[in-house]
Amino acid sequence: MIDWNSDETYWMVNPQLSDREQKAVRAAREKAPQLEGHIWIRSSGTTTADRARWVALSKSAFLVSAAAVNDHLASTHLDTWVRALPVFHVGGLSIDARAYLSGARVLEWTLPWDPGLFCEFLVEQGATLTSLVPTQLFDIISIGLMAPVDLRAVIVGGSVLEEDLYFKARELRWPVLPSYGMTEAASQVATASLDSLTVSEYPDLMILNHIQPKIDKEGHFNLLSSCLMTMAVLVDLNDGQVQLAIRDASHYFPTQDLVSLENGHLRFKGRSSQMVKVLGEQVSLRKLSQMISRQFYNHSLSPHSFVILPVKNARKGVELVLATESLHMSWVEKAVEDFHNSCEKYERLSGIYFLQQLPRTDLGKIRIGETIKALGLQKGT
Repeated sequence: MIDWNSDETYWMVNPQLSDREQKAVRAAREKAPQLEGHIWIRSSGTTTADRARWVALSKSAFLVSAAAVNDHLASTHLDTWVRALPVFHVGGLSIDARAYLSGARVLEWTLPWDPGLFCEFLVEQGATLTSLVPTQLFDIISIGLMAPVDLRAVIVGGSVLEEDLYFKARELRWPVLPSYGMTEAASQVATASLDSLTVSEYPDLMILNHIQPKIDKEGHFNLLSSCLMTMAVLVDLNDGQVQLAIRDASHYFPTQDLVSLENGHLRFKGRSSQMVKVLGEQVSLRKLSQMISRQFYNHSLSPHSFVILPVKNARKGVELVLATESLHMSWVEKAVEDFHNSCEKYERLSGIYFLQQLPRTDLGKIRIGETIKALGLQKGT
């Protein structure tokens, strides 16, 4: 349990980390400055196979974020949060910070993930608020479970909530609020409003009241807030080398996320790393992933069981391949065939690779770099 008032500093470490990553944690702790009243937490990035990034957030930063989220959700001591995300991830720990300020009750889901049992738990406990990642929401929706009547908001973050899944969830009356956030900002930056639950469109996200947003000339999202990290430590998992990055609190924090901003609303477009050139043509991996997700839905496949990888090719420079953990290869091939019928020729996939299990972060996001490495390929840019 975090003492939010003390000067004590905590390292929130996943006990299931590999030996290599445990060694990296020790290296980070040895090299990191001694900070008071901070929480070190691992960033949930997905693109790097050989580096671990640890972020230092002050307790006050967590509480600034928590106060803004409580205000956005109109959360009070009458609420009951169910925490299904781990406390060594910013999405889980931030729930405790919100409850500390509001006086809400927090109940932890401690069993292995099971969508049916989880929904029963929500009902039994009279849960009013929870946070999920899209994969968890998909598991719930795929077995057709209606939302508990007491549940008034489900924050969905960790990765983009695609429109198909959003609308299927709303059909089953799940009060889902898509959210955009980052470890470096102590969780949420922009979240759909409670009012969005009364309309039929996919919602834009409202910038929370502690964020000063800005878009740079390349279209990247930048932000300024007292919720931002103090510093970060980057550890090379191969040689143990440590780099320290100290943030200048007077400067906007840059991201590689491409967004549009209008009247305090944010719409996520993708990341710079998701834009690659194939045969001289600019290709959006996010757009292609959305297209294939729809085909996976149409063929009764999980839209979270694949990833498109840009890999090196001697002739093209970069080619696109699909990696999947789905066991239904004939269905996957049919989904890809239908995708090829709807995309440009240069956007087509050059191959399909099967892995028994795709490398993932703690929240289920697929690790791009580790997947490419596991397949014995080289990343293309």
